[in-house]
Amino acid sequence: MLKHPKGSVVVCAWNGRLRLRLPREVYRGKQVYFALKLADTQKNRAIATKLAAQIYCDIVLGEFDPTLDKYRRPTYEPPKNFTIGEIFKSYFDHKLPQIAKSSVRNFSTVAKRIELAPFSRLEDALKLKNWLLENYSPDATRRTIAKLSAACNWAIEEGTIAVNPFERMKVAKKANRHIRPFTPQERDRIIEAFEQSETASRYAPFVKFLFLTGCRPSEAIALRWKNISLGFTEITFAEAFVEGQRKETKTGTVRQFPVNDSLKDLLAKQATKTKQQFELVFPDVSKNEIHLGNFTRRYWRRTLKKLNISVRGPYHTRHTFITQTLDLGVPVKQVAHWVGNSPEIIFKHYAGLTRSEVPKL
Repeated sequence: MLKHPKGSVVVCAWNGRLRLRLPREVYRGKQVYFALKLADTQKNRAIATKLAAQIYCDIVLGEFDPTLDKYRRPTYEPPKNFTIGEIFKSYFDHKLPQIAKSSVRNFSTVAKRIELAPFSRLEDALKLKNWLLENYSPDATRRTIAKLSAACNWAIEEGTIAVNPFERMKVAKKANRHIRPFTPQERDRIIEAFEQSETASRYAPFVKFLFLTGCRPSEAIALRWKNISLGFTEITFAEAFVEGQRKETKTGTVRQFPVNDSLKDLLAKQATKTKQQFELVFPDVSKNEIHLGNFTRRYWRRTLKKLNISVRGPYHTRHTFITQTLDLGVPVKQVAHWVGNSPEIIFKHYAGLTRSEVPKL
């Protein structure tokens, strides 16, 4: 291990960020670090090395500023004329060759929101968040902030900016969603409507699968044939497709789901359509992952409106499966295992919702 000379200013890294280790002699034996708020990249190390040399010279010449204010140069602050839109566009251009078409749509949506926003400076990040909340849903705001944070982290690695104002920015989630499962009759009508539709019939297997498994829509979208056992006896839910990217499931766990006769029949029919041609079990028209937002707007909501069924999102297929299996007497622990939740969550959100009708008194 290389030993640095006594009294030297050393460039080092902590949690992926650069800092300078200052000589103990200038702080009466106390070890002090100067955080530079720069990512540990080759370019930034050159900047840090140059600053370390300046501080060392100041120490030798007796001109060292122990408050370090002298060394907090504009170099380490976000450029005043570098807009959020410019940062995101550069990040978008960088990611473009690597991402799927559905992800391009997501990036384009964020770019449009930034363009419409009246705040463009990095120091106005909080104002931008508040504007997003006033004009979009909390979920849309959260997704936008996440994209902007990723863009700023990339810009830091590139040495373009020094700090990410979106890094620790939180968007409060909605209050507990009102869980309104579909009745068995509504479920059957929805599936039948998709099967008979001229424009939406290709999504009928996807919809039926959601009702039969209670999986999250993102998990069904990500499902590949390799996740289904030979003979269609078991499904492994290991991934989710969220905002154009494959990720681990919401709880970070992999779970197995047993296949009953109805589900086996659905998978067998779907296999004759897609297994030889597509890796995905439920591909969209362009052979890619289904874009849940487009599916919801173009097909799901329209179908429910035509059926005069109170409109709620596809996620309610999950609520429907959970409440109906509980209503049939399946133990809570078993249902929780099937859907990838804890028994506590099942009790908290679904207990008391298993009956769709008031019993005769």
